[in-house]
Amino acid sequence: MAPRNEEFEDYDFLDDEFDEVPLLMISGTERQKKIVAWLRDSPLAEPIKGGSRADFLVREGSPVRMQEGPVVEMISWLESEGFDESLMVSGYTVSTGMDRRGMGEVMVFRKRQVLEAPFSLEDSSDFSPEPKEDEEDDRLSDDDIPF
Repeated sequence: MAPRNEEFEDYDFLDDEFDEVPLLMISGTERQKKIVAWLRDSPLAEPIKGGSRADFLVREGSPVRMQEGPVVEMISWLESEGFDESLMVSGYTVSTGMDRRGMGEVMVFRKRQVLEAPFSLEDSSDFSPEPKEDEEDDRLSDDDIPF
């Protein structure tokens, strides 16, 4: 039997209201600070073209031998250590992406200066993850989910 052409109603599973909430950066642990210091001085750290002297990246597929002897892949090990887009460790922000040639994933460490703001985050009405009164009616109930 040939499949029927059915029209499906679009559902917004990702609500845009949370796009306005600022990303809170997480401070690195002592272990993460030691890892960044080791990485920065390791032969695996590559300078970033157009970046500052302190900026560097590491490539997917780079092998690292741990003290106990097992060899692990660099990016997956760093991710298991909590390195992700919300981390700020030793003055570095962390991001991941594809290298310029699209040949593999890289993890980028950029040295950033933290700017002190004369504002409190809690004072912002846009920061609240709770919907505003006029938006509460716009939320879908669980009954609207088609599966």
